Amino acid sequence: NDEELEKELDRMLELFKEMELEHQLEQTAEKLEELAKKEEELSEESKEGKKSSEELKKEQEKLDEEFEKIKEDIEKLEEMNEELESPKHLDDMDEQSDDIEKDMEESSQELQKGEKQKAGEKQKSASEKMKDMAQGMKDMMQQAQEEQMEEDLEALRQLLENLVTLSFDEEETMK
Repeated sequence: NDEELEKELDRMLELFKEMELEHQLEQTAEKLEELAKKEEELSEESKEGKKSSEELKKEQEKLDEEFEKIKEDIEKLEEMNEELESPKHLDDMDEQSDDIEKDMEESSQELQKGEKQKAGEKQKSASEKMKDMAQGMKDMMQQAQEEQMEEDLEALRQLLENLVTLSFDEEETMK
């Protein structure tokens, strides 16, 4: 039946989109964790004071650019989610992104002034917030998977119920 085939294809497409979203979410969380490590290392370097403010500022700028790319990835994730028939519950990550960006900007300003200790603290703060955000993304993914499993179980339960009913109906017809 063409109608059933079309429904099945739509369902498969939806599943594919959900898997793609989960994959992107996972990759973005990993990129964020990696960036958090780099920001934390930079924080240590800033506090040690061995490198010049200029070197540290250049490294901070590189990390700023990486974070911008991650923000773009997050926007893509939100768009992908909106395209789903039943969008997943994604926490609003804009506020977290803004906080991280603010800390990174402030660390650059502190480095500009030669205040390496203060810059190091802002970098540490940004790093912690990145870790929290990455963990939040992983938690969202876990929650989405659990919800999907519940839906699948419910569908399976319904299917079995229908099968048993059908079986009894057939048995009655045969008597």
